[in-house]
Amino acid sequence: MFDPVNLFPFISLAFLLASALRFARNGRRWEVSIRIWLTMAAIFAIVAVWIRFLR
Repeated sequence: MFDPVNLFPFISLAFLLASALRFARNGRRWEVSIRIWLTMAAIFAIVAVWIRFLR
């Protein structure tokens, strides 16, 4: 489970879910924290794809 190939997609989904919940809770207003969490989700997703397919 702690292999990065399996762990990074879950971390990406966690950041995506956290940003979606924060977005919904704040009345659909964009905040800096939401954009940062979406950026973190994108970074972890890109690294996960890179590890899985290009390694």
